[in-house]
Amino acid sequence: MNIKEIMQELREEKGHCIERKSTFIKDLKVLYGSRQHRRSLFAVVALWIYSAFNYYLIGYYVKYFPGDVFVNFMTMTVAEVAAPIVLRFVQSMWSI
Repeated sequence: MNIKEIMQELREEKGHCIERKSTFIKDLKVLYGSRQHRRSLFAVVALWIYSAFNYYLIGYYVKYFPGDVFVNFMTMTVAEVAAPIVLRFVQSMWSI
């Protein structure tokens, strides 16, 4: 391969990336343009912030809960492991 062929391939790849970027931005504009999508986005972001704040707040204050610190951490860990398993089970039951 000579340098001209390599440069031509790089130009083609760059053009393809620009096309994909422009279509991605257009798709985002279409999604954000819908009032229902904006409301859903706001609701999901608000719920995510709320749940993340609560999760880290509980993790931070678990040492101040009454009782043994190690039992509290173990209980929190078991709850974190069990929650996705239960959620997967509930989702599989609803999809029937």
